[in-house]
Amino acid sequence: MTHASLFHAYAVLYVCAPTEVERYQHTCMGLRFAEERAFEIVETITESTDDYRNAEPDQRPGWQLLLSRADTWKYMRLITRWPASISTDVVRRYSAIAALADRGVQAPLYSWPVQELHGRPRMAAP
Repeated sequence: MTHASLFHAYAVLYVCAPTEVERYQHTCMGLRFAEERAFEIVETITESTDDYRNAEPDQRPGWQLLLSRADTWKYMRLITRWPASISTDVVRRYSAIAALADRGVQAPLYSWPVQELHGRPRMAAP
């Protein structure tokens, strides 16, 4: 029996990037990240940003859609490239993550490989 057959988790992929090329690249990276971890992406929400200058997620149509999806049907996780995709302002980012948690969504997962390393335990040197 595989890990995927024991555990089935639903996630939404949130892609927030300034150019079409970057949105495509971030989408591919997020889908690959989800597949490697047995998450089923139930929806991909993409939106353009102006170099992440809008630090208030609640003012972005894509984030509003993300919250509305969390209210109407449950998904377990949010996958996004890095924390700045949610907000460049740390206080606003944590507030936005708390709003998701209030709707039953677990802490976001970040698909950027460097971000992923921060969540892993460090191996002791031999």
